[in-house]
Amino acid sequence: MPRKKRKKSRANRSRLKRLSNILWITVLSFSLVLSIGATVVIGTKSPSVQNWAENVKLHVVEGLKLPQDPRYLNKISYEWLEKKPQDPITFMLTGDMMFGRYIKVLRSQRGGRFPLSYVPEMIDQIKTDFDVDSVSFVAGNLEGPISDSNYVNPGTSTIFNFEPEIAPLLKEAGFNTVATANNHTLDMGAEAFGETQTRLIKAGVTPFGDPRGPQADSSYSMQYFRNRRIGFLGLNDAVTNLDEAGALQAIEHKSRQSDFLIVSVHWGPEYQSEPTEKMRELAREWIDAGADFIWGHHSHVIGESEVYQGVPIYYSLGNFVFDQFFSPETQTGLVLGLKLTGGELEVKEYQVDLSGDGEPRMIVSQPQIEAAQ
Repeated sequence: MPRKKRKKSRANRSRLKRLSNILWITVLSFSLVLSIGATVVIGTKSPSVQNWAENVKLHVVEGLKLPQDPRYLNKISYEWLEKKPQDPITFMLTGDMMFGRYIKVLRSQRGGRFPLSYVPEMIDQIKTDFDVDSVSFVAGNLEGPISDSNYVNPGTSTIFNFEPEIAPLLKEAGFNTVATANNHTLDMGAEAFGETQTRLIKAGVTPFGDPRGPQADSSYSMQYFRNRRIGFLGLNDAVTNLDEAGALQAIEHKSRQSDFLIVSVHWGPEYQSEPTEKMRELAREWIDAGADFIWGHHSHVIGESEVYQGVPIYYSLGNFVFDQFFSPETQTGLVLGLKLTGGELEVKEYQVDLSGDGEPRMIVSQPQIEAAQ
């Protein structure tokens, strides 16, 4: 009789163990479902199932392996439960900035912050409109090298060189990021381009973009801000033809390294506001590849804008600092304010007037655009 009891007891324990295993598998399965949801919430990139594993590795549990590592589900569930609402990240983007020729002459006469005297007011306006304490990134397209070259522009040449004092001036005015992928940053040669990057970094301004191609190390800058990875990729398709395949590959790669990727592109026919069909095709291909914002410049006039798959495309912001006084269009530029909150993006437009001296002054705030990321 006692032997039968022991057999029955073992059988009960066996059934309990099986029930326990079933219950544990059920809990694991439910946790896995929650974890997939957590991945989408935590990372703004790649919500599709095919990119889920890579998304998890990048955003949640870097270094852990599924399913061998028992910490995996616990870590995802913990981060999913503990994730707090993200504070907004704000941007100010401008068009072309040229500090040579007549701008250099006027700066030598006026001194101070010319021709960036009104930039702090613009930043304050964006702060007010977005109800934030600061603008996280202030960026523009630097249309030439900063070097100690003794080159003197006769006043009409389209070969540029900017004085070394321009780098700290940019920082003093409020800029902390500049695009350097355009058709003028190599005007003084490759050595001066390297000097430009060195002077900017020393001044506290982060350069990104290499006119020689999208695969160069200096083409991309990734900056951490409020636990998010903000990527800037610079492309040049002016005068020299863009490596389109290389650009697409770079966007696909860098978008996986960034939570929000801004593609800055120098392109399009000069003095034309309407983009070419090729520009439209490229912009949409880049968005399909992972770009979160397209920031265009080069045409010296304000270009068209549109939204594709929830992503804004600005084909050209026109001039921001320039001495092209021959038309109203070249003396009017566009400044953008961006506010990124979680997965939602707001965009506000501001016109600037460069009339008379090439220094931008804000005119008016335009209706905002909302784009879901």
